[in-house]
Parts: sequence; C-alpha cells; structure tokens
Amino acid sequence: MLAGLFRRPLKTAPVVFYLSPGYEKGEETKARLKETQRRYFVRWQGEELLPEHHWFISRTKRFGSYDSVRKKVAVLNIGAYHSRTMDSYGSMLALPSSRVTRDWAQSVLFKEAERGKRIVVCMRAAPYWGLEAGKSYDGHLYAPRTVRSGFLRKSGTSRKLVEAICQRIGTEGK
Repeated sequence: MLAGLFRRPLKTAPVVFYLSPGYEKGEETKARLKETQRRYFVRWQGEELLPEHHWFISRTKRFGSYDSVRKKVAVLNIGAYHSRTMDSYGSMLALPSSRVTRDWAQSVLFKEAERGKRIVVCMRAAPYWGLEAGKSYDGHLYAPRTVRSGFLRKSGTSRKLVEAICQRIGTEGK
C-alpha cells in the first residue's frame, strides 16, 4: 500500500525524493478498512522506514542495498492524491493537503537542501514545485530530468547525483 504523503522520518532523512508513488489496484477498497487507516495515520507521522515494496525498491536500487537505503531516504508525495495517471496537476494542487505539502517543501525542505543540510531531489512536476526540470539549485536541491515513472534518466548529470546521494547515505551504489 502506497498511501500517505511521505515515507521515512522526513524530519531527519539525509536524502528526500519528492514524487508521486502512483496508484495500486484495490487501493481505494483497502483505504476504507480501519486497520489501513491506522497504518496511514502512523505513516503520516513520518517515523517509518521506506516499506519493503517493489515500487520503492526499483527506484532506489541505484543507491545500494535496500536495507541500507530505506533507513536514510524519505519520499514526499507530491500530493495526497493517487491516480493511475496524473492528468491534472492543477486539480491536485487545489487540494488543501497538496498546498500545505508544497508550502512546507518550499519553505522548509528546499531551504535545508540549499544550506546543504540534506539532498532533496524533485522527481516529478518540477514547475508545480516552483523549480525547473533539468536544473540544480544552491546546495543540494535538484530537479533532474526524469522519466514519468519516477526513474532518473541515465546521463552524466544523473550519475553525479547518484554519487552524491550514495556519499551522503554512506552506500556504494550500483
């Protein structure tokens, strides 16, 4: 289950990716269950490690073993809105939860990255976060060109970013 705005202790993770982890079949049915709602609440506290889920594993495998990566990387969802395809960023940004997330990212998370406190990587919809795709900003704030599914493109810039991430989280990478 991928619900929730973020994964991993967002307050302390040395690396944060913000993107949309998508939608899984049956997610809306599971979301109605009390146990699932309880898990969402716990996840939204930002204290959980990345889950052992194929989506997260596939997108972080370039940074080393998942056991190491999941302890030091957080994922901030670009909105509390899950869909098979994100066709309307405007609609997503109209949601109060999305506005709060974007405001917090811009006022807190980006500032920490610009001061070098952590690495922050925009993996989707850079313009909606006030960034430009393909650009690096002061400190460690990045908006690399990515593919729609949330993978870094293979390029020299991407390799340098992977190296920086691996160095920050203390892994060898792949």
